[in-house]
Amino acid sequence: MKKILTLVTFLFLCSSYSQKLTKDISLSKKIDETSGLEILDGKFITHNDSGGDPKLYYLDKKGKIVFERTLEGVKNNDWEDITKDDQFIYVANMGNNFDARKNLSIVKIPIDPSGTSQV
Repeated sequence: MKKILTLVTFLFLCSSYSQKLTKDISLSKKIDETSGLEILDGKFITHNDSGGDPKLYYLDKKGKIVFERTLEGVKNNDWEDITKDDQFIYVANMGNNFDARKNLSIVKIPIDPSGTSQV
């Protein structure tokens, strides 16, 4: 009886804390290995992982690319994540699967696309 009660409790807890999928949105084939996601002014911002173009992709809520922002003077060695504050977007260029990279960095980009990127 104790085993059954434990199993029922476990199943109840798993189902009550699991995430419910509300929508699955397909992305453009240009985004072949997204590795970070941020939201800004109602648009999702993402980027490709290692070796992709140094671009940020701005998506509407249906997953359609509405703006591609190329970052000049920056290389996408292995972009892993993205975040923002009130003035800047930050991209973590720090993927290091084999512990061989020495050029880990955080790319700091003005939120306003007319600004310039900084490393």
